[in-house]
Amino acid sequence: MNGFWTPAIEGAANFFKAWGNALVTSAPQWLQPHLATSRAPLQVAISSLEDFGKQAERLQGHDLNIVLDPSLTLEHKFRISGAAAGEIKRVATLEAARVMPISIEKLVTSYRVTKDEETSDLSVCLVAARRTLVENITARAQKHQLSICSVGTQTSAGAVTFRLPTLQRRKRIERTFLVTAIVSALFIASTAPSFYLSKLNQHVSETDQAIHKARTRTIKIAGLQQQVKSLQNLANAVQEVHNQSQVVDLLAALTKASPDDVVIDEFNLNGDRLRISGRANSPEDWVIKLQKDPAFADVRLTSVLGQSKGEKRRFEVHMTVQWPSERSQS
Repeated sequence: MNGFWTPAIEGAANFFKAWGNALVTSAPQWLQPHLATSRAPLQVAISSLEDFGKQAERLQGHDLNIVLDPSLTLEHKFRISGAAAGEIKRVATLEAARVMPISIEKLVTSYRVTKDEETSDLSVCLVAARRTLVENITARAQKHQLSICSVGTQTSAGAVTFRLPTLQRRKRIERTFLVTAIVSALFIASTAPSFYLSKLNQHVSETDQAIHKARTRTIKIAGLQQQVKSLQNLANAVQEVHNQSQVVDLLAALTKASPDDVVIDEFNLNGDRLRISGRANSPEDWVIKLQKDPAFADVRLTSVLGQSKGEKRRFEVHMTVQWPSERSQS
């Protein structure tokens, strides 16, 4: 039945429906068919059950708003005081039971209320239809896979919709689904940023920890590298001292094996290869002496110049130095 609060309820329902349609139409084109809950219903006027049966065959799969021909309904008008607006539903039920020629249990009823601005009285247009007719229309619609959104009629006071339990349950389900979808979308929209920020903060914290560990390891590695460098410097210093001591030993052995008349002009040591050039009275005798010394090996006199009597002769000698460590191993 259409009561005092019916316009407010229908207005709220239309608001949520418009909101849901706006969400659907704002979605990408490829997603809209999956989001749309229903198509716009077709308005179908019915003058008889047979008439609806003929129309149902060509309307298969559609949503329908059924409009019963006034010849299929009973209409009654009455007036009540505006002070009784809160009791209008009970008054309409009692009035239908009083004036309708058929038992009210066999009827579906509804009413439309208009207010007289001059007297503040309420004018009620009561309308009824046979329950069996509505049930047969509903069954015929289900048979042809039709979905009925509403059943109503046109009266002298305007359009009136019958509030059928099955249709009301469907509307409640649709509204509940729509409101749930909207609330879920709002919930996701409100919680998604905080969830993303918490994950981002967690990632930042894990990154900071990784950076701290990396820095700690870097400091340790830098300390180890400094230790290695210090050890390398120490090893180089020890090697330098060792090389210097070997050179001193070489010079001592060369001085011991050289006669007083040998003058060395050039001394060139490259690894264990030694080249000496200078002057001596008898370079050949000196080379023979060096060949017998264990401190030298592969001693060769490669150049001798000068034959004047009493004049020192220029020479050049090549040899391999036998370092003390190598002599001790041999």
